[in-house]
Amino acid sequence: MMEYKGYFADVEYDDSVKEFAGCTVNMRDVLSFGGTTVEELEGAFHETVDAYLDWCKSDGVEPDKPYMGSISLRVPPEMHRDLDIVARRMGMSVNKLLQNTIADVIEEKLPTRR
Repeated sequence: MMEYKGYFADVEYDDSVKEFAGCTVNMRDVLSFGGTTVEELEGAFHETVDAYLDWCKSDGVEPDKPYMGSISLRVPPEMHRDLDIVARRMGMSVNKLLQNTIADVIEEKLPTRR
């Protein structure tokens, strides 16, 4: 996965044309780019994101962001109830309890990201 200015992209290699192809993830607008080397691919990604941001600015459009900070989570009703009980006993909201729990997982799995 590549990252530039808060935008993320997945990359695949197409052996039939000997080229890397990338595409942004987790956003409505699709930004695609490619290259035959890692350096070319990275440069194309940066140019694509910069061109997108320039276009948004010139057209007065708010750029789409890959992560908005909101997650919709479906759980069984019993789990929702039990989560609410645990959160209340800990003196916090369900949202805060989930944020803390997610932060702990991220710290464990991606310690350099914090």
